[in-house]
Amino acid sequence: MRTQCKKAAAALSLLAAVVLSGCGYKNLPVPPEEVVPQAVTDLRFIDDGPEGRLEWTYPVESVTGENLAAIDSFELFQTSVAAREYCPTCPIPFGAPQVLAAGETSIQGKKRSASVRVPHLAPGNRYFFKVRSRTSWWVSSEDSNVVTFVWQVAAAAPQGLSAKATSKNIALSWQPQRALADGSPLTSPARYQVQRSEDGKSFTGLAVVDGPRYVDNAVRLGREYFYRVQAVTRVDGEETLGGVSAVVKAALVNAPVLVPPTGVGVAVTAAGARVYWDQVEGARGYRIYRRSAEAGDYQRIGQVVAEAAIFVDKSAREGVTYYYAVTTLGADDDESAQSRPAASRW
Repeated sequence: MRTQCKKAAAALSLLAAVVLSGCGYKNLPVPPEEVVPQAVTDLRFIDDGPEGRLEWTYPVESVTGENLAAIDSFELFQTSVAAREYCPTCPIPFGAPQVLAAGETSIQGKKRSASVRVPHLAPGNRYFFKVRSRTSWWVSSEDSNVVTFVWQVAAAAPQGLSAKATSKNIALSWQPQRALADGSPLTSPARYQVQRSEDGKSFTGLAVVDGPRYVDNAVRLGREYFYRVQAVTRVDGEETLGGVSAVVKAALVNAPVLVPPTGVGVAVTAAGARVYWDQVEGARGYRIYRRSAEAGDYQRIGQVVAEAAIFVDKSAREGVTYYYAVTTLGADDDESAQSRPAASRW
């Protein structure tokens, strides 16, 4: 009788194994009444200098499209290997997960975000992270996207950021970065990510530049802009974002409208056609234009500094009537309209 019982139990076990493998289950099947959450798709790592943090958004739907009011918990998987021993085609050796308490998926209609610190990062190691959402201790989602990076000591924050605004653009400059956050010297030149914001809170990247200067031409009059710069270093082919500079703000200068010179006249001398005019207050300089009586377009023939109010056209040919016009130059190389023309008489 005991032998028959053992045979029956073995047969039942074999039948269960066949049924489970035929359905494609690797673990015990999820009961039909259980809700399986969607996988997290926006797992990301935030570099905070000496350590970092992981962030992701709570899933708000099940895999069948049902609304999820709450998540029981998250499973955080992590591992690391020496960067030089990393094998791109090898399986990632994740260990047992860390279980993190969760809760409601949204508050007042806004999706919640999870955040967890990642301390004790060792330079030269490649780290891997993924998470799963759970609605109960035996029901979890598929894996999230895998976040991986090589941790290096980041560059220190750039110092001396300043902004100079004109009527056309905003020019940024800062001190070259030569040290890491721990005070040790950089072994290769840093690059810089320039970031801009219109509210001083939410910054977006404008460009990554090699030197400690950048000119922002995509700005509009009447708006105030905030800037900061982040150092970027590269070690063994991996980029590491470093410290972030202090924030500076600037706005385009509302330059006054430039007026052309008045009193423009021409006197014919032995040296050439002498063009003169009345000085304009605040001018940085003047440009002189000329056309012949037969030509339709004015051509620029010279430029003088603000202190001068005279220009001698030595290329004027005797017997040809010329018309001259003068413009005013502003501080940002702005140029006024042309003055009323004056004609030479030979």
